[in-house]
Amino acid sequence: MHSQKKRWPAPMSTLATTLARVLGLLGLMSAITPAAGADSLTCTIDDRTLRLELVGTTNMSGDTRVYVRSGQLTLKPSAFSNEPTEIPIMQSNLILQWILGRALRFAIHLRRDHSEETLLVTILATRAAHSAVYHGTYVLKLMGSHGSRSISGRIQGCVAD
Repeated sequence: MHSQKKRWPAPMSTLATTLARVLGLLGLMSAITPAAGADSLTCTIDDRTLRLELVGTTNMSGDTRVYVRSGQLTLKPSAFSNEPTEIPIMQSNLILQWILGRALRFAIHLRRDHSEETLLVTILATRAAHSAVYHGTYVLKLMGSHGSRSISGRIQGCVAD
């Protein structure tokens, strides 16, 4: 009678199979970015104190994070700035953000160049039940060695579509 030995897979074939599965998962994960299945979000403020433009994405079907693609804050000549100051906004400047139901909230933390001052812009907005437009207010707070000052105003709107 002829006996057969049970063969175990060779270590190289097991390694190749495992590596193929891991690379497949990594490929799938890299294809799923914050923008996948996401809505665009555009926020605008333009009044006598500042101009803010923020373009980002968010997934309105569950994910509550806001991802900033580009943004610019311009301080106009006022009590906060003697001359126009432009400050870029990046994802790392968002310190708090969420969209929960019909409420949109986020805070942007910025340092001014050539000074020890820090800016905090907070946006609080809501939208009507079947609308993509958020309306609300902002608060701009300047903090530095001479204390802090705040000013508030209305946002023109944040649109998620």
